[in-house]
Amino acid sequence: MSTLIQQVLIGQGHLAHRSEDYDTVFLKDIAIPSVKRYAEKYGYDYKLINGDLTHSLSMLPHNNIFDRMPLAFEKYMHLDTEYDNILLLDSDVFVTDSAPALPITNGVFGSEPAWDINRRFPIWKNRCILFNAGFILFEKNVAKSFGTYVKTRVENCQSYEKFVNGHYHDEEILSEFLDEHTHVPFEYIGNTWNYTGVDWHNDIPEKYMYHFAGPRKHSRYRRLS
Repeated sequence: MSTLIQQVLIGQGHLAHRSEDYDTVFLKDIAIPSVKRYAEKYGYDYKLINGDLTHSLSMLPHNNIFDRMPLAFEKYMHLDTEYDNILLLDSDVFVTDSAPALPITNGVFGSEPAWDINRRFPIWKNRCILFNAGFILFEKNVAKSFGTYVKTRVENCQSYEKFVNGHYHDEEILSEFLDEHTHVPFEYIGNTWNYTGVDWHNDIPEKYMYHFAGPRKHSRYRRLS
């Protein structure tokens, strides 16, 4: 069973808030190295995409509201792989030393959404799958099919607004794919693999992976130590 862990960090990364220099330090010096250690521990291959945006994606015209968002979709442009499983991790995910080997999927594994995002979604025709895109584990044939779905959509759209179909986040396009491809299995794996709840007020439960979505990533990470 071959596994690839893939991340994207282009420039400072769309997940690094520009007013927070420590956010970029956290991504490059703390979060990404923790993922590399995890991959090495279990014999997974690791790939960091850190060049330029895929040309077809970068050329989509967009207005200011989409200034950073094409970076969020770049991870979907690199799914043509022969690995049995491929894990897409956001670059602000920190993996603990206690994390076990990944589960094996024959479809898609994802975690529950970090907040109430029902208001962002239209009513799907077949099934409404809501999740957080910080952790997505694909079986290779599903990954290839979804990657083709995204690339075809990019090629057939004349603007970024058309590409995202009125939505602004990387979760929506995979939810649409799963709604249209009802034969693809999807399973929730819980937030142990993608915990987004580290804040200033609550006790921090023990998890395998902490996802520092939003601002002040480095400051919140310091609460773990």
